[in-house]
Amino acid sequence: MGNPVKNYDPLNTSEFKSLQNTILKNTVNAANMGMSDAMYYTDIMQMYGKVGVQYDDYYNPISLSYDGPDDSLYGKANTDWAQEVRNKNTATHQYNVAVRGGSEKTNYSFSFNGLNQEGLLLNDKLERYGGRLSLDTEINKYISMGATLNYSYSNRKSGSQEAFMGETSGTWQVCPDVAVRDDNGNFNWLDVSAANYGGGGVYIYDANPVAQLQRKAEYVNDQFLGNAYAEFTPLKGLKLRADINISRYAFKSSYFNPTKTQLKTEMPDFGLVEMTPSSLSTYDSRVTTTSINFRADYNLNIDKHAITVMAGYGGDRYWMNSNSNMYQGFPNDEVLNNPGSASLVLLYSDSYSRSGLNSVYGRTTYDYDSRYLVEASLRADASSKFAPANQWGVFPAVSLGWRINNEKFLKGISQIDDLKLRLSWGKTGSTNVADFSYKQFF
Repeated sequence: MGNPVKNYDPLNTSEFKSLQNTILKNTVNAANMGMSDAMYYTDIMQMYGKVGVQYDDYYNPISLSYDGPDDSLYGKANTDWAQEVRNKNTATHQYNVAVRGGSEKTNYSFSFNGLNQEGLLLNDKLERYGGRLSLDTEINKYISMGATLNYSYSNRKSGSQEAFMGETSGTWQVCPDVAVRDDNGNFNWLDVSAANYGGGGVYIYDANPVAQLQRKAEYVNDQFLGNAYAEFTPLKGLKLRADINISRYAFKSSYFNPTKTQLKTEMPDFGLVEMTPSSLSTYDSRVTTTSINFRADYNLNIDKHAITVMAGYGGDRYWMNSNSNMYQGFPNDEVLNNPGSASLVLLYSDSYSRSGLNSVYGRTTYDYDSRYLVEASLRADASSKFAPANQWGVFPAVSLGWRINNEKFLKGISQIDDLKLRLSWGKTGSTNVADFSYKQFF
């Protein structure tokens, strides 16, 4: 069962009224002594106590009087908001399963894990699941294969974006004399007119902390990673290998803000009550990458001569698409709150991106008696991020090496374990540019 490690007790209603009494008394004294400009904000002070104002002939405030707190301005409730927004004795369930085994030529493993956790705040919940499968096998003395698959899924539901970030400080700023709900079971509103500079017959109300946690935020992550390989050794010293890698990442979020969780404005003189319309924001993105590689390696050793040759081809692909939407105005905040029920579309945007890279590469090395080394390599890459006539780049490289510690004149020097002189030259490039950057206009 989960509970906060330490709880802090906010002021109860009696303590809150006593604090306001002290603040008002000191503020009035400071204003009368010319130490504060609070004399010009008496409308705010009068929301908490009996504050009088004396004006001069030009209706400028010249002094204040204070006759104690006004009990009619305080409610009868005694609410501990820090406790009201929390779940008590939250439960966490974890699941873990693993199976491993194999034979002389085959190894396999499988694992699964799950988490179901209730958060410390109202309407906060996390579900997370993941699995992994791995297999390696030697079919015969010429062929071996293997694959690894990983999948993970998480779903986070929260009463608000603020709660999602763990912010609960707002509960300390709410008066304890306001009850969570009224006699009809509806959420009470908080008068924040002073904080929002209301006045002139305009009253602004905000949802209380428990009401704000009735927002519906959901964040879903879906990820798959997989790779497989096959190796073929047809001749001594020759190895052929093929690899494929795939990754897919999907993220989806929605944030529904009902009317009861937002601001309400009242203008009694005109008989108007304005409710902030409910709103829904959605986001959906998917990213997929694939990579394939074919490679051949050949090793030849004759007396003091060692030659290695490698050649290969690689292809990488990238796809990304996303969309973001905002809707407003729903006939029912509890049921008919899907995009199709919205009366207004505030924002609609989507994006799509695709890129690819093809590569051909090779390398040859020569080693004589572990003393003299020569290496030459060449690769050519074609990237879709560049203009069609300028997609290919060729990058050669060469290096010379001399392993001096293997020479006879250093064999007797025990203080030198390894000494190598290397000289190299090469060219390199980068595809770290934005897609379609070569197009100035569409």
